[in-house]
This record gives sequence, structure tokens and C-alpha cells, in this order.
Amino acid sequence: MAKKKSSKAKAKSAPASAAPIVSMPNQALSEAIAAARAELDRCNPTAARDILLAAANADPAAANADLLELLGFTEMDLATSYHSEVAHSELGDSVAALIANHSEQAEIYLRKAVELGKDRVEPATYLYLGQLCLGAEAATFYERGIKGLEDEIEIMVLSGAEDEDEINNLKRKISAALCSMTEIYMTDCCDDPLAEQNCTEFMARAQTIDPSSPDVHSTAASVLLSKCEPEAATESILRSISLWSLEEPNTWPTYPTRLASAKVLMECGKDEEASGVLETVLKENDEDLEVWYLFAWCYYRMGGGGCDEDMMGDTNAVSIDDKVECWVDAKECLEKLLELAEKDAEADPGMLQHASEMLQEVSLLLAQHPDIVLRVEEGQRENVGYEDEDDEMEM
Repeated sequence: MAKKKSSKAKAKSAPASAAPIVSMPNQALSEAIAAARAELDRCNPTAARDILLAAANADPAAANADLLELLGFTEMDLATSYHSEVAHSELGDSVAALIANHSEQAEIYLRKAVELGKDRVEPATYLYLGQLCLGAEAATFYERGIKGLEDEIEIMVLSGAEDEDEINNLKRKISAALCSMTEIYMTDCCDDPLAEQNCTEFMARAQTIDPSSPDVHSTAASVLLSKCEPEAATESILRSISLWSLEEPNTWPTYPTRLASAKVLMECGKDEEASGVLETVLKENDEDLEVWYLFAWCYYRMGGGGCDEDMMGDTNAVSIDDKVECWVDAKECLEKLLELAEKDAEADPGMLQHASEMLQEVSLLLAQHPDIVLRVEEGQRENVGYEDEDDEMEM
């Protein structure tokens, strides 16, 4: 099947050895683990890690799987806590290094926990290792994590202690893991002879177990596009965005899911819908170069540019007034993108080249229609005024 860009930019080097772990009497160790779990429940992974490391260093022997597993969880929580800071922090590189360090430590601890605990580790351990590893190994970890989650559901059902919310939560974790496995076989393992079959089977399983997940239908749309089935892909991606509301942030899928959904919508020729999804992403991070690029590309295409670029083959015949209106917005997005790119040494050269080409074309057309541009800009200023009045009334 066609290869997509890998979700992992490059293979990670083998993590360095973790600090030596030691053990202590079972009672004291159990108390330390319980205290650390309590800190994690209070969203305080740093305190949890300190408790665990202090407990481990109290007696120079071998740590058990429970302690190592929990140490891995704290490192993953710490890595996750820094993710939102990368784009907004002037110390982006330093923050990224912290994320990498916590992730490497987590992998060390979790691998050791699996080695010591055999089949007694939690499903989360395998799911985290799936995130941290590459290729077929990552897929294997995900599958083991899924098996553990399925076992938990079965135990709940057989015991009669069914908790519908908890079962749905476990099903959502299973579907997310299946989506991750699908991405692996669309990227790192795309040359596997069974890649396409695996992707189809994973999506069928995910849609059966969790049909209300936006992530599942968005990932399924990507699979269908890779198989050159644009109509089915369009149906799937529209189903995905129908499961959440643009106006209700508490219903929004994750940032990566929304960004991926916008790309799929554009591939399906649904630029207007894509711009709506991108609006939600922009509200969360207005310094993401890719978001501004996709926004600009949407407006460019909505104004008739690149009409043969999507798989649906739609023709974007628009009036000159509509074209100018869309391209005024495209120009604003492109200029913002290039402004941000000046501060980002790692900005994608191909993206910037395409942006510069679009900006040149857009600027040339707008210069030929100054009266329409003026009318559009006046209309935009009026709309901003109305929005400000609405905001004041709501307050």
C-alpha cells in the first residue's frame, strides 16, 4: 500500500541505562507504591517519582515489576506534561529534550517491568511501549495491551460487576490502540505484504468495538484514501466529524486527530469542512506552522486554486468576488506562516516553498482587483465589530 510519512521522524537510538534500581522489604515497598499511586491520582507525577526513587534507593537489591512499572508511568506523565509547552515556549528545544529524556527513561523502566513481571503487568505498560517503540515491535506491544484490556472487560462481564462507563472507557483505549497499529502499517511497516490487509482488519475491529470514536472513522478514512477509495473515505471522515461539535470544545477529539482529520477532508475535496476543523486547532495553538499552512491552502483552493489537487476531482469554479474574498484570507494566513517560520530553523523547506509560491500567485491576483479587496476588508472589519458586540452581550 502507498507509504505515508512516518509518525516517528526517525528511529530512536537505544536508550541509555537507567539509574540502578534497588528493592526493600515488601511492606515498605508496598506502602511506597501506594503513596506514589495516590500522587499520580492527584496529577503529581514528580512527587510520585521522588517517592519511588527514594524507596528504590533504600535497599540495594532488585526492584520488582510493580515499582518499575509505576516509575515508567510517572516518566510518561512527565513527558506528556511538557508536550503543550513545546510550541509556545521560547525554550522549545530544551523542552523537547526533557520530553525525550522522560520518554527514554520510561522505556527503560517499562521494558524491565515486562521482563520481570512477564504476563502480570498492566495493559497500560504495553500500550505505552507501543507509543515508545517502532515498527513491528510497537505493533506487538499494542496487541498485547489490547489483549489485556479485552481480558479486563471479560472479567467484568463474567463477574457481573459491569460498569458501563468503565467498559466504554476500556473499549475506547482498545480502539485507540488499533488506530495506532493501523498508522504503523501505513508508515513504518507499509512494505509488509500484509500491510493493507492488517489495516483493513484493524479498522473493522475498531469500528465494531467503538463505533462512536471520531479517531476510528478518521483513521479509517486515511486507509480508504490509501486504497484509492475517495468516496468511501469522504463518507468516513464526515462521519468522524459528525461525532463532535465545532462549537463545544469539551467534545473535541485530540489535537493530532483534528489536524489529521483536516488533512483527510482536504484530500477528499472538503475544504470548507476542513477550515472549520482547523479553526478549532488554531484556538488551541496559534503558533503551529502547519496549521497556518493548511488554513492558507484551504482558502487558496476555496478560491479556485489547485482545483485538480484533491482525489475527488472537484472543480472550484468561483466568481471573482468569491475568489478575492478567499484569497484575502489565504494571503493573511501565508504571511503569518512565513512570519512564524523566520523564528523556526526547523520549518519544512518544502512547505515554505509551496507557501511562497501560493503567496506570489495570490498577491498578484489581489493587486489586480483593489476595489474588491477593499470591499472584502471592510466587510471583515464590520464582522469583527459584530463579534465583539456579541462577546460583550454574552459577558
